[in-house]
Amino acid sequence: YISVTGVQTCALPILIAFTQTCLVAAHRTRVHRQLGIAGLAVAAAVVATGVLTLARRDAPVIDNDPQAAFGLLVTMIGFSICIVTGMLLRKRPATHKRLMLMASFSIIVPAIDRLAGWVPSDGFFAELVAGISKPPQEVAALVATASLFLAILIHDIFSHKRPNRATIVGILVVYVIAPGISLALTSTGAWAALVRMVA
Repeated sequence: YISVTGVQTCALPILIAFTQTCLVAAHRTRVHRQLGIAGLAVAAAVVATGVLTLARRDAPVIDNDPQAAFGLLVTMIGFSICIVTGMLLRKRPATHKRLMLMASFSIIVPAIDRLAGWVPSDGFFAELVAGISKPPQEVAALVATASLFLAILIHDIFSHKRPNRATIVGILVVYVIAPGISLALTSTGAWAALVRMVA
């Protein structure tokens, strides 16, 4: 079950996002719109199965560590907000594509975290970030994730001389709004209540 969820969470959304980009580049907008409907169903499945899996994982430890799911909830919430907003604003191409791209970036954060786990605890990078209180693996994951969103911002500045409003909104969603909602859920007992209900 967890393996299937992992495929849904990372592979399917990224595959759909890549296909959608190719369709737009080939001016196949009708197929792009049709696949977008299927993509929305996949996004809903990603969120539903992700939350269920996370709740079942947290069930044994929810009383001792109610905020264990904080990071993954941030991912799910950020992904959901970007996807829904992007779909609602699909008639604004510049806004739509940025929000959908940032949704794709946000959903691969757990994969980036796993890859960053391979960063050695000693060596050049570890020495470079030695003054930071976090482990080098965590710093590497944060830098890699931020670089994805920063790339969109840089593209906007070089292409249009200023950041697109959707880029600013998307970054705020991922780095401010989603963490705030996740903190509220895990701090108030709402997440614990859901975990107990599912378990």
